Amino acid sequence: MIDHLGHGQSARGHEGYRVVDYARATAGFLRKELADQTLTMMGHSLGAMVALSRPSVPWARFAATALRVHAELKS
Repeated sequence: MIDHLGHGQSARGHEGYRVVDYARATAGFLRKELADQTLTMMGHSLGAMVALSRPSVPWARFAATALRVHAELKS
């Protein structure tokens, strides 16, 4: 599990809070830790948006991607 900047136990910074920043950090972690494995990426809410950024990890082999995005629709 990845602890994105400013969430959970990670440090807080002045920048790096865009989805693209989280996607780059995730790609770096996956490359360093899991580059030789087939991956299943799962995400909820912000994690789903990061998971949709799979093009940022073009070298990875994905078996599946599971997403759950909560959206409240008002009429």
